[in-house]
Amino acid sequence: MGLEIIENGEEDVKRKRAIKGVTRLRFECSLKFKEVLKMSRGEMKKEKAFETEDYRKVFNLDTLGPYSAMVKIKPGSTLLFLSGLVARDEKNGKIVGRGDLIAQTTNIMERIKAALSSAGASVEDIFYLHIWLDESVSIEDKEKLVDPAFGAYFKGRLPPCNVVMGIKRCYMEGALLEIEAWAAIREG
Repeated sequence: MGLEIIENGEEDVKRKRAIKGVTRLRFECSLKFKEVLKMSRGEMKKEKAFETEDYRKVFNLDTLGPYSAMVKIKPGSTLLFLSGLVARDEKNGKIVGRGDLIAQTTNIMERIKAALSSAGASVEDIFYLHIWLDESVSIEDKEKLVDPAFGAYFKGRLPPCNVVMGIKRCYMEGALLEIEAWAAIREG
């Protein structure tokens, strides 16, 4: 006793639909596998979760520092919010790079990079930064030391939107700056 297939009958139509569905599924899986393979080889860039606009285009003004003026987050993106970080040694929690703006900026950006990596993101996914500078940091020091160290993480792209604020002092003695980061990723 088996299934009797009648040419052009209901069972035949169901069988053809089932075969067509499996073929489509194989084709779609094959496409996804090829995309994943290309991404792993660095041949294909993942779609950005946001679009940035240059400050000069949005506000028709020259900018004082490296940053975007506006970010538009695409629907379906996952947002990541990193609390403000100061330059600390991961083992003992003490401030590193005392008096050295470049060392402190680099330490913070490396820790942000590591935190984002643990969530499947990278510095490329950062769309907003909030930077607090201790009152001992001059505008000249910011432009000469912080901006280049910070900008090294965003080479080849418009840096994220950011706000830089001067404060009386950072919460940890010896910290010259604190940086908070927001990122957006496309999943799936």
